[in-house]
Amino acid sequence: MASTPTTPTKALVIRGAIVTAITGLIHTLVVLGVLPLSTEAEGAIADVVDQLGTAVLIVWLGGAVIPSGDGTDKG
Repeated sequence: MASTPTTPTKALVIRGAIVTAITGLIHTLVVLGVLPLSTEAEGAIADVVDQLGTAVLIVWLGGAVIPSGDGTDKG
């Protein structure tokens, strides 16, 4: 079975799903009392997960994002 290349849109959707799942799991564990974190700590962890997700997305896509237009700055 041949694999299809990942488009920037697919990669962004996958990143969003992973980040949402991780932050949702952390929030659920905090609400249930399994992770005794303050609201500030939970928010900081969610921010780190979000930033790491963005960094991984950028590395993953590399040069796959093609600029629109002809590449000249007419603007």
